[in-house]
Amino acid sequence: MILKSEALDDSEVRDRCRNRFHSLGVSADRLDLRGHSPHELALETYNEIDIALDPHPYSGCLTTCEALWMGVPVITMPGRTFAGRHSASFLTCVGLDDWIVDNASDYVNVLRDKVARIEGLAALRSNLRERMRASALCDAETFGKDLGECLERVWQEARNEAQISS
Repeated sequence: MILKSEALDDSEVRDRCRNRFHSLGVSADRLDLRGHSPHELALETYNEIDIALDPHPYSGCLTTCEALWMGVPVITMPGRTFAGRHSASFLTCVGLDDWIVDNASDYVNVLRDKVARIEGLAALRSNLRERMRASALCDAETFGKDLGECLERVWQEARNEAQISS
């Protein structure tokens, strides 16, 4: 398992992390703890990853988009807050609703299922960037048009309310 975070540049943090995993029965030789690297190298790390595990209760945002762009599907368990739901939104946009789970048990079960279907995983990874590129997630023109229309409606509603109040 690769864990990558700037915090892991600190030896005390790395030791605490290893100890925590050890207490859960995961030996240190199964962990690859990596600290900060330039962005280009961080993106190259995705070439070593089969499936990205979204953190909880705060999901990834940029990291989830980068994983998908690099052909790495993400499994997520959305939290209750806005910060915990980014990945679910992105996965929905690219048609990966089956990678969104409701609880920790489902997280493990879906992960096991996806890993066991290596051919399907390989096929998904080979076209994930194109799926993302073709999705609403990367459709800036439609997003801009929809946002403009939404802002226009809000503006008109505010003007109407102001006229009624005066």
